[in-house]
Amino acid sequence: QMAARQSRGSRPAAPRATHSGASGGWPNASKLDAAAKADCEADGAVLASPPEGANLAAAGASPPPPAVPPPLPGSICFEVSLEEVLQQATEAFGSIASALSSPKWDRRVQALKGVGTVLKGLDLKAASSGAPERPTNSREDCRGLKLRDNTMCFRAACLVLNVALRDKVLPVLFAAHELYCVTFEHGAVLVPKEEASHAMGTLLQHILGKLGELNIRLHESACSAFVFSAGPAPRLELPAAFNRLRQHIDDCPLRGQQRMRVHAGVLDVVGQLLRRFPARRAGEGDDADAAVTWRSAEVAPFIVAGTQVDAATGARVRQAAASLGVVVYSTLGKRCLDEIMAQLPEGAQEVVKLKIEEETGMLIEDGDFDDPEDEVDGEELILGGQNAPDLCVMGVALKPPSIAGQRANLVKTDGHEEDFMDEILEETGMVFQGSGLLHPHGKGSAVANNALDEDLRNLGLLDGPTMLN
Repeated sequence: QMAARQSRGSRPAAPRATHSGASGGWPNASKLDAAAKADCEADGAVLASPPEGANLAAAGASPPPPAVPPPLPGSICFEVSLEEVLQQATEAFGSIASALSSPKWDRRVQALKGVGTVLKGLDLKAASSGAPERPTNSREDCRGLKLRDNTMCFRAACLVLNVALRDKVLPVLFAAHELYCVTFEHGAVLVPKEEASHAMGTLLQHILGKLGELNIRLHESACSAFVFSAGPAPRLELPAAFNRLRQHIDDCPLRGQQRMRVHAGVLDVVGQLLRRFPARRAGEGDDADAAVTWRSAEVAPFIVAGTQVDAATGARVRQAAASLGVVVYSTLGKRCLDEIMAQLPEGAQEVVKLKIEEETGMLIEDGDFDDPEDEVDGEELILGGQNAPDLCVMGVALKPPSIAGQRANLVKTDGHEEDFMDEILEETGMVFQGSGLLHPHGKGSAVANNALDEDLRNLGLLDGPTMLN
């Protein structure tokens, strides 16, 4: 017992989330009113919060439609007591769910990971649904494993996430974000698309509350979870995702630096969505393409609102909004960017122009030759034709070094360097061949290299001319 107490006392404390809206956890979850619960069970629908109106700060943008679909009969009831959530989780996932209400954060993390493992197994079973299923009371089943109700497991996992996503301990939040992705990646195929879309829309409100957190890991985890939620049904279509993000900025109750932090976090998510999904111009594609593509008109509210914040407290927001303008310019061309620039004051336009010049090295006043709309009024030029024999393509990707700068570093010469080197080589060769030294007493007579060689030649021990000859 003493060893157990020491082991419990030596456990390191887990870091906690710092967001002011982080509230509720497994140990502190409150019970609902009995009448509300009875009405929920009688209707068989999810009690969701009323749709919030969009107070768009972007120039004259129309209010977006509600991002969360209406409740469906027979779908998940999120407004249930903690005891009922644990009961449904235990029925769906077995004894592993009993640790979800543990006061120890590491056990809650393991329980969330175990729920994800079960959902991955259900996805494998659903993929092979053509094979006949064995009865649940088969003795051949392994101990502790049984065939589970797919729909019950998905709904129980959503109820667990509705509590776990509000936990205050960072490792539990990370595990909850991971379980969120696993739930809708492997479990959304087990229920109708409408029910999965409604569950995702309800749980996203907890993920949105973590955007812009001081803890960068928590912010990045929430960003990844939201980007995962965008896409074709049952996920949020891209226009609905942008509407949800704009609504989150408008409804943020914070002020000052905290509000700017949330605003910058939302713009970070928008930038990730723009880089992940393709773009299209107005009039291109059809309704099916609208779910997984973005247009400049959907990004304009974020750029307009972000570049007009206070420069002292919102410098990071202004730069993030200008970066979105760079993505629009490099992806869709100058014409689409001009439509956004027309909504900005002169000061905000300069911020966007400087950001484009800094990141791309191009001046937008020079025109965008990659945009076909910029060349509508020009004459078509056929490459290789008679009217373009000496066509030269100019670019900014590679900048050759300045020739004037190279010439300034050169050393001036008189043009006789080759003759000077030839004289050096000739003298060197004559020295090594022994014919380059003249006798001091007469012209043209060779001399010995030293006195010892001369003596040897006089004695006949060394070949070669001597002074006696």
